[in-house]
Amino acid sequence: AHNRMIEGAAVNVKDFGAVGDGVTDDTLAIKAAIDSLTPFGGNVYFPQGIYLVSELQTGGVPQGCCVKVEYPIRLIGENSIYTAIRPANSVGSTVHTIQFSPNIGYAHDYSGVESLFLGNPNNGTRAGKHGVFADTQAAGQQLPGFFLRYLNVGSSAVSGALAFLHVNVPANNINGGLYTARIENSSLRGGIELQGSGDSIQITKNIISANNIGIDSNQVAGASLLSIVDNNITSFGGSIRINQGLRVHIERNNIEHYSANSSGNDNAMINFNCGSGAAVGGVIQKNLVSAYGSTDATKLVRLKECNGMLVKDNVFLTGVGGITAIDVTTNSANVRLGGNAYNAAIATKIADIGNGTMGFQKDINSTLQNSWVKNSASEDVKVYKDLSGIVTLEGACKSGTATPGTTILTLPVGFRPATTVRFAVYSTGGSVAGVGRVDITSGGVVTIEDGGNTLLSLNGVRFLASDAANGVSFE
Repeated sequence: AHNRMIEGAAVNVKDFGAVGDGVTDDTLAIKAAIDSLTPFGGNVYFPQGIYLVSELQTGGVPQGCCVKVEYPIRLIGENSIYTAIRPANSVGSTVHTIQFSPNIGYAHDYSGVESLFLGNPNNGTRAGKHGVFADTQAAGQQLPGFFLRYLNVGSSAVSGALAFLHVNVPANNINGGLYTARIENSSLRGGIELQGSGDSIQITKNIISANNIGIDSNQVAGASLLSIVDNNITSFGGSIRINQGLRVHIERNNIEHYSANSSGNDNAMINFNCGSGAAVGGVIQKNLVSAYGSTDATKLVRLKECNGMLVKDNVFLTGVGGITAIDVTTNSANVRLGGNAYNAAIATKIADIGNGTMGFQKDINSTLQNSWVKNSASEDVKVYKDLSGIVTLEGACKSGTATPGTTILTLPVGFRPATTVRFAVYSTGGSVAGVGRVDITSGGVVTIEDGGNTLLSLNGVRFLASDAANGVSFE
């Protein structure tokens, strides 16, 4: 394979016959400019103008796109306002504006698109399907360092049309095909979808609006460090969905939902919808997340099968009823909840059925056994685990069987010590006034060993959770 990359090689599309008047079909002129730089690649420059394009034909065979890049080429416009590649209105609903399909015989480092409008800059619309389609489905197809920047993608009336779509077949390219990529400083009508993509992808400082999910990502197994930072996302279909990804960072975004179209994202705005605990060690922090208007979102953040996620310093707002801010759901473990802010209209700040959620006080009255009940209406038995893994019990109970060794309750998974621990507690009704003892096993079983059942306080019981003995385990 060839590895040479000519960073400085550049051609001007007008030198190959492109007119850029919005009337003349410039498809073949753009192809000629691209072909002049193959196979080693370089920069194709578009001076200000509107470059009308139609579906590309090769040997009479339709290519499913208007502009096709198969070598390490960068398409660079003069500006993203009035330098446009505009698909003709006759372009079909399955035809993409630009398609990257890398030839496997050549290095494709830093291919991409910069400072162009894709569509009609006069009204913001675009004919055809996806704005940019990156294809690494065949074995050996690679797009390392791929970039989209200062790009303005018009909206398409075609259902499911995206501003950017990457599709990889993990069995063919286990590294994801597209990795160390940057999508930045762009206006993307239609959203972003990553299918089987790789490591270290940065999506930053974009305006993202869509009828689809704003950013929909399913990275290849083992891929990490997808960064979604400093974006404005107002997509109707929900803002972000992560189906798989290690150490995903969602930070400092302005995320708003005001229209009823999020059912495909589990009615969530930020949705980690992961199987087999495939989201590990991610961060959701310093975002503003707001649902209002006719939104059908019922959850601002949903965490399914996530391990070690950190959610802190976010502002959660709503102008509608029935909203849960943070929903920790099926098989999530060691989710860490920091100091988030909630407005008064939030119906439920935190709903939790995860294992060992930190920073959230869990009511465990329902686990009281052997006739033990809470001491009073104001003394619920609760358990709390802080971000360091320290478990604290709270509350008091009474009226149960006080025979030594009797089970009082069983702590949930994630709130248990590594070995049996013993605590002196305040108790009345036993042989010595004010003196009692409870033991807690590694299986979370809390037993009374001394004291009475007139009152048994659990306040002051505090220990390190087993999974935090050497720092919280994320994998």
